[in-house]
Amino acid sequence: MAADESEGVADLDPESEPNESDGTSELEPESELNESETPGEPLGAARAFAGVVVALATMIFGQIPLAIIVKSFPDLFLQVVPVVIAVTLTAGLLIAWISERITRNWLPIRAALFFFAASFFAGLLWGYAFFKAVTQGLDASPLLPSVSVPIVGAIYVASTAGLGALAGRLFANAASRRPRGVMITAVILVVLAVIGAFSLR
Repeated sequence: MAADESEGVADLDPESEPNESDGTSELEPESELNESETPGEPLGAARAFAGVVVALATMIFGQIPLAIIVKSFPDLFLQVVPVVIAVTLTAGLLIAWISERITRNWLPIRAALFFFAASFFAGLLWGYAFFKAVTQGLDASPLLPSVSVPIVGAIYVASTAGLGALAGRLFANAASRRPRGVMITAVILVVLAVIGAFSLR
């Protein structure tokens, strides 16, 4: 009788152990899937806001090298902040919406590269028009004497716009899981924009 009971317990143990291990292995892929982005998944409000903040931070802090090169830091940097935010929240959001509609079913890295290309092209056009208007009478860049100032400015604006869009699209999902960091960054950008707006007066 004792031998029979021990055999019955031994028979049950192998069955219970695979069930537990199987249950654990089934949960892990699900948790990983929930944390990753799925192609075709709608862009929720949290992801959209996080992406915009990441893009703005990348573009705004990307203006620091230019301000240092032209020896106008922090004045030029602060004055550019409200301009970057205004353009991004108008034309930038339109470009992002169109790009998101086109790349909704794409892999994240391919979608991010499309965002970069679209924003780079738009930044090139806007940057050239902007620098052409504000540099009337200037014939050449002090950094690149053989190249006109509007072209140099357009390439710089296009680069920061493209990198901002790339970062915003690529890291929106990860940033949305850190709402406190996103909010702190947004507050810093708003404060910089207010200081920059007053410095423009």
